Amino acid sequence: MGQLIAKALRELHRLPPAERDLAKEWLFEAREITEKRNDYVHNMWPAQGDGRLFGWRVPRKKNGPAPITTEGTVEEMRDDLGRLVAVLRVNRLNRILGLVSGGQHLDG
Repeated sequence: MGQLIAKALRELHRLPPAERDLAKEWLFEAREITEKRNDYVHNMWPAQGDGRLFGWRVPRKKNGPAPITTEGTVEEMRDDLGRLVAVLRVNRLNRILGLVSGGQHLDG
């Protein structure tokens, strides 16, 4: 997903200037919450006695940097889930689709 978002960001110049900011904002938000989603899904989450969450995973590349870690609370995780749902709202996705297709998806 990260490569797709990066490619889309490079192509923003194709959009009308008035719509560019909307698409850019959506792509930045999608990238940020997608990275959080990956942390939640791919990390291992050992039990913590103090109620905080701590997740970790090894880097994807063999000699990569230190393990990837995520810390937070259940409330923060719920907030992130709400942000993910908001990014994926149908009416918002339809607006972005309309921008990138020039409205062609509405024809016929």
